[in-house]
Amino acid sequence: MALDEKFLFNPRTMMAALRQSPVPKRFLQQTFFKNVETFATEEVDIDIEKTRRCIAGFTAPENTGNVVDREGYFTVSVKPSYIKEMMPTRVADLLKRLAGETIYDELSPMKRAAKLLGRDLAQLEDRIIRREEVMCAEALFTGKLHIVGPGIDRRIDFGYENGVHMKVLSGSSLWDAGGDPMENVEDWRTEIIERCGIAPTHAICGRKVVRAIRNNPNVKEKLDNRRFEMGLISTKDLGNGVRYIGTFNDSMMDLYAYDEWYVDPADGKSKPIVPEDTILLASTEARTRMNYGLIQNLNSLAAATRFPWTWQEKDGRARYIQLESAPLPNLIQADAFQVAKVVA
Repeated sequence: MALDEKFLFNPRTMMAALRQSPVPKRFLQQTFFKNVETFATEEVDIDIEKTRRCIAGFTAPENTGNVVDREGYFTVSVKPSYIKEMMPTRVADLLKRLAGETIYDELSPMKRAAKLLGRDLAQLEDRIIRREEVMCAEALFTGKLHIVGPGIDRRIDFGYENGVHMKVLSGSSLWDAGGDPMENVEDWRTEIIERCGIAPTHAICGRKVVRAIRNNPNVKEKLDNRRFEMGLISTKDLGNGVRYIGTFNDSMMDLYAYDEWYVDPADGKSKPIVPEDTILLASTEARTRMNYGLIQNLNSLAAATRFPWTWQEKDGRARYIQLESAPLPNLIQADAFQVAKVVA
């Protein structure tokens, strides 16, 4: 059956092809930024909660009530990042065999165009998903976002403080130099609970951190204590690039490693999503959100996580497929997260 070109390239058909394509790993986004909200505006208001453990004051019954000042958050209006990437399809692309296509398939140029459409959309979608995952990692591990590219250079600060949300061990306190990971994690967990009342549920470890924990003499000594069940170190592959490393019972903390990399467009080098020398204490109960701003395309002008569009040059030399998105991970309760550089 012949394929109708108008049907093949309309936005609805492209969306269907997009949903059926496989996606890369996005453990951080799916674990800590599960809530999604779209906005039909160019700017997005980010609420960052900062609360204290204040208690009610006493007063005599005949007196007027104590006046309580409202507190709890501050709002920052920011423009989300904007992603707009496109791929051309030229006649030459439709006349040669696609990867995986055998010489016996005998695909017509239009059928080959349909396959190429799905592959191109999948590649553009994969690139956006990886960017979103890198943005989530940057927000979680640094408390900031640096949105930089042609015509854009903005920074968003979620309020991490050095020595509070971000700690750097040194000397003999380093985990690969005699420090005590179990005591550190227990102390940091207590600090987070004191700060915001939320207990961390995950400890995400970099590659060098995992190795330091396994080889740490303090951890080995405590785990070998048969009188008390202090914890367990036992690797288990959970899929999607995630490994369960073990549990520290005193802090009720499960340890995970996340094996995923990306190619940094700034220098073309492959880099880990999780910094190798760092551990993140995080909670799935903390308020976070994956925000998406307005799609700034006259053919859309709507709130959406993605918008595909296509057009053809008048002389028929090429057709372009474009995918747009305006993602912004939002750490509403930044106090529920803590990062530490623990190995040299």
